[in-house]
Amino acid sequence: MNPEHIDEIEQLYKVEDEQIKKLHLIVEDAIKEEALTIEELKHPPQDILSKGEMLSDKVARFGGSWKFIIIFIVVLIIWILYNVTIAKSAVFDPYPFILMNLVLSCIAALQAPVIMMSQNRQEKKDRKHAESDYLVNLKAEIEIRNLHQKINLLMEEQINKLIETQSIEIKLLKEIHTKLDRQKINEKIMIEPYDTMTEALADLYKQGFTYDFNLITKATYDIANLLPIRDFEIIRTIRFENDSDPAENAILYAIVSGTHNIKGTLVNGFGVYADALTNRFINSIHMQRALHSFS
Repeated sequence: MNPEHIDEIEQLYKVEDEQIKKLHLIVEDAIKEEALTIEELKHPPQDILSKGEMLSDKVARFGGSWKFIIIFIVVLIIWILYNVTIAKSAVFDPYPFILMNLVLSCIAALQAPVIMMSQNRQEKKDRKHAESDYLVNLKAEIEIRNLHQKINLLMEEQINKLIETQSIEIKLLKEIHTKLDRQKINEKIMIEPYDTMTEALADLYKQGFTYDFNLITKATYDIANLLPIRDFEIIRTIRFENDSDPAENAILYAIVSGTHNIKGTLVNGFGVYADALTNRFINSIHMQRALHSFS
């Protein structure tokens, strides 16, 4: 194989590895950012409260509890029973309990703004939580969009590298076909000074080409199954042409296998008169020799 093509393929592999590493880094960064966001949500920053705000929160919590309701009812009952059943000389708030109404009005007047202060603070907290949720959702949407953009860029790079790989493969295939054509041209395809096919076969037989592939039915398949195609080599091709009768045109192949010590001949016709099995056998030999010389 051409060293330039080897360098190009290795470069493509390196680029592929870099793209995979980039994708891993993108996923790791997204996981880290998500972990930081979750940590911030689990442990939000504590608000700094003044004494008045802390007092208002305590009053609101106590005023909105069953404990306050029960204590308040018990105090009212004791107040009423004491002022009703005790002697008139010791009564401090006789019926209709004007002092109790005044105390209740003062408690309500003071408690209402304190509870409103606490509610305002709670509204601020809720507003901050809503803003935090909005920012988290917005950040997640932006991250997803960024991930899509990065993945799209990686996909575009992947497609470009795939196109480059295909172009290299096409170049390799073209070189294989070119070598096949050159090998066919460089073979001894010429018109020999033989008048007949019989003379050519007899001369080759004297040179040791004793195996006749055409004498056995489906001999090409038998030989291909028994012996590897790569062990065969066409060392000579003799073409016989007859302008008056195209059906008598033929090609004589001198085939050898040094590995298995076989030398023989194979006769085939031209074009539409060629045998399909014979053509397949010859083309397989050409292909194997081309690949061997290419590697």
